Amino acid sequence: MKRIIEAHSHEFDPVTMEALKKKGFEKVFLMHKDAAFIEKSVKAHPDFVVGVGWLPMWEGVRSGLSAIDRFRRAGCSALKICMSCCPYDDEKMYPIYAKAQRHNLPVSFHTGWLWVKGAGWLGGKGEIKQARSLAMWYHPMTLDRITTDFPGLKLLMNHMGHPWVKEGACMVNAHTNIYADLCINSAFTWDPDYFWHEIGGEATGYNVLFKTMFGSDAFSQGSLDHLAKIETLFDALAVPPAIRKRAFYGNALEFIGAAADEKKSVEVSGVPVKAGGLTDLNVKRFGEPAKARTECLISVSSSGFNFKFECFDRSAAKAVIASEGVPEQIWQDDCVEIILAPDSKNYLHFSLNPKGQAGVDKNRFSPVKFTGKASGSIKAGKWSGELFIPFQMFGGRPKTGDTWGFNMMRSKKTSPAENSVWNETVQTLHNRDGFGKLIFK
Repeated sequence: MKRIIEAHSHEFDPVTMEALKKKGFEKVFLMHKDAAFIEKSVKAHPDFVVGVGWLPMWEGVRSGLSAIDRFRRAGCSALKICMSCCPYDDEKMYPIYAKAQRHNLPVSFHTGWLWVKGAGWLGGKGEIKQARSLAMWYHPMTLDRITTDFPGLKLLMNHMGHPWVKEGACMVNAHTNIYADLCINSAFTWDPDYFWHEIGGEATGYNVLFKTMFGSDAFSQGSLDHLAKIETLFDALAVPPAIRKRAFYGNALEFIGAAADEKKSVEVSGVPVKAGGLTDLNVKRFGEPAKARTECLISVSSSGFNFKFECFDRSAAKAVIASEGVPEQIWQDDCVEIILAPDSKNYLHFSLNPKGQAGVDKNRFSPVKFTGKASGSIKAGKWSGELFIPFQMFGGRPKTGDTWGFNMMRSKKTSPAENSVWNETVQTLHNRDGFGKLIFK
């Protein structure tokens, strides 16, 4: 049975929950203004209800900040913003985002046109008074500045920014931390050709869909009806199974930080341990075994890490070396890349090519001098590499029992080109949500 998470609902009741469970629904994002109702629902059904606190931003930033505390006490895992007092990217809103990021609370944004009735907006019980509401305040491009200034904050774009779907798709494709839900209700959107064009066609279409989440704006038969429409749309676009898995389940789980149990881990000690089993990073084959085999042995000594690679490739003799040995450009070569993150804020990214040339950067954009040792050789049918990384580059040796973030990727540039990763990650090796675990024995 397909696993489904309803990532956009403002309703909840136990009877409907049981009915949807029989259809494969495992969780619902309950977006609500009433913290008490959320708390009651989460406590009664902790494995099914994900609390999403709807901030009263129509009352101003001060009310919004106070509400974050209230929703945290109610057990919310995320926040919802709709009917703002100003454009989303106005700096008046920054205290909200700073507080959400500090407490690791992702934010779901209504984006695009919003129906407004007179001076108020009918939302559930009673009317929310709003003297002014402009659709441009909720334009998907406003998320561009937010994610740039708050890189640790995950953002969910509701309704794919309709009617600015092209712009919304651009944001999803450009930023690792921006997702979009499939709560799309325009008659035009259901036309496969129109929708495919709006999200970028062959250039970016699958990349965008890879970062979507199922959502219906309902919790009833409407959820099932919407699911059928999305499945019909996906069938018409020949959306691969790997993308469907992310859209119906995986991305929602990752958004709320609940995918940790599905991450790979490896225990390292003085005895070399294998860390193979790389999978394809291409969205069309995501999660499938890589076609080009890569073997890796990892061990630690008293002074550092030892990595040994065997990269099998019939065309190894034609390995691409475009960097000309420039450390910051090694990633452009046939190479292997390693991520080592001793804490939640910093990581080092290492690259090694077949010539034994290595490069290092901190948090992706800051070059670091490599103080270890690197070697490489090309043989018939494969290339090999070794990398010694001293603990001094991290400020000291880890303790027994410590867990670091870890991932590695092989970038095969010879034809057919292929990028493969150890732990599944969205878009890029630098996505922290895609880091696996390195445990020191």
